[in-house]
Amino acid sequence: MDEKLYTQSDNVKPKTSYFYTELMVTAGPRKDFKNDANEGDYDLGEDVAGCFVIKDRAFFWLLDGTSDCPVFKDTDGKDYFSSRLLAQELGWHIQEAIWESGPLKTFDSRVILENAFHKIRDHWEKRIKELSEDDKERLLQLIAEKTQLIVSTTVILGMLTLNGELQVSHVGDSVEVVHPDSPLPENKGRFFMVMTKDDENGEIILKNNPFDDTRCQTESLQKIKSIILASDGISKNTIAWLKMRKPDFRDPAFRKTIAAIRQKTCDDKAICIIQILTDDESNDTRQND
Repeated sequence: MDEKLYTQSDNVKPKTSYFYTELMVTAGPRKDFKNDANEGDYDLGEDVAGCFVIKDRAFFWLLDGTSDCPVFKDTDGKDYFSSRLLAQELGWHIQEAIWESGPLKTFDSRVILENAFHKIRDHWEKRIKELSEDDKERLLQLIAEKTQLIVSTTVILGMLTLNGELQVSHVGDSVEVVHPDSPLPENKGRFFMVMTKDDENGEIILKNNPFDDTRCQTESLQKIKSIILASDGISKNTIAWLKMRKPDFRDPAFRKTIAAIRQKTCDDKAICIIQILTDDESNDTRQND
């Protein structure tokens, strides 16, 4: 996706800067189950990533649902409560919040994340109340087996401008690689949704960790040329290699090297790339194609 911004001053040839964006996502291998595999979740698919560009701003997000959390399916076999669904719905609310707040107005990634989390909580409470009696009984049985049903996800949300201004909020162990290199702090937090049974009336209770307890961290950086988001399914070797050099995903040699690195992780893998390019850089790369 390219979005061009033209700037011109007296006696200066117009210079074009634009975004190059790309997503790379693959599902992890199927899992083994100690009991009946039919009761498990064969495919992972908990990684959610996306981006869009409006004029001189690129918005991006990456979420990684916890793959070893329980999955509750409705009578049609569709996810009703799961880490995968939590990640997907947070992604939808993030996009909605960006548009509602006005993409060309002040952007506050932390506020957007907090509001999206509250919307998820309200939506899931309503969903529990609307469960059929059969599904409610099945969910109560699953909660009884595990004492409580916990689902969770990590999340990165940010914005990069063509002027190189970066704002990014992150919760959890997904990674950001920025160029020029500006190390960002590690974060082990998560968004949690917990379903338990009220012993007094037998109803299902939905809880969540307060937003301040998610360890959400927000950073603002200047003069950034690119940012790469990677879920924890991307190997440490790959992350180290990306940090060692200036990334350029339009360079065929760079892309081939990324593809050649064996990840060796039993997890979903997702990379979201946002680069700022100029005409000169683009032409140099294309000549090497």
